[in-house]
Amino acid sequence: MIIQGRVAEILEPRTGTRNDGTEWKAQPFIVEYFEHETDLSPQSVLLETFDTKVIEGIQKEMIVRCTISHKVDHWRSKEGDKEGWAP
Repeated sequence: MIIQGRVAEILEPRTGTRNDGTEWKAQPFIVEYFEHETDLSPQSVLLETFDTKVIEGIQKEMIVRCTISHKVDHWRSKEGDKEGWAP
């Protein structure tokens, strides 16, 4: 799915450390877009990126075109003590 819209808000980034010791950063942001040309009010969607180039360049009010994947996979650690969902 592709949406094009305006960055309405840039939220606080999330950071962490992977099991191998490398650090990661995720930047959540809100995009407002019109699903149909006749819509009077925009739709809002919360998106998140791990792409450092996007994180460095994203600005409030900028127009963006985003490809969204709805696919997620279930994962479980080798030890079997942790599990979750990931894109």
